[in-house]
Amino acid sequence: MRRLLVGKKGTSAVLAVLLMVLVTMASGIMLYNYVMAHVESMTTNLSIQLSLLLLESANINTTHITAFVRNTGNNVVSITNAYVNNVPALLSQSIQIAPASLGIAYVSGAYARGVTYTVMLASVLGSSLTFKVTF
Repeated sequence: MRRLLVGKKGTSAVLAVLLMVLVTMASGIMLYNYVMAHVESMTTNLSIQLSLLLLESANINTTHITAFVRNTGNNVVSITNAYVNNVPALLSQSIQIAPASLGIAYVSGAYARGVTYTVMLASVLGSSLTFKVTF
C-alpha cells in the first residue's frame, strides 16, 4: 500500500510540470500571434506615412527660412517638426503635402549673414528632408 502512495506523489509532480509546460507553450503562441498582428499593422502605417520628400528650392532672410518641398510619394505627408543645426526650430504651421504636390515650409528664427544652416524637416512617422542653406 505504501508503494502506491509513493508512486502517486511522483505522478502528481510529473503531471504538474507537464501542465505548466503546456500552459507556457499556449501562452507563447498567443503572445506571438498578438505581437505579429501589431507588427503588421505598424508596417502598414509606416508605409502610408513614409514618402519621398524633395527640396525644390530654399530661401533665407533674417527672420525665416522658406523651403519649397515636393511630395513624390503616393500618400499625404504631414511635416510637423523642424530643426536648424540639430536644434528644434519653430514652424509657422504644420504642413500637409498631398501626393505629387508642392508644399511651403516657413521655419522661423534669427539668422545671420555668411552662415550656412543645416535644416531638417520631419514628418510624424520619421520621414525627413535635410538640406543646407546659406544666408
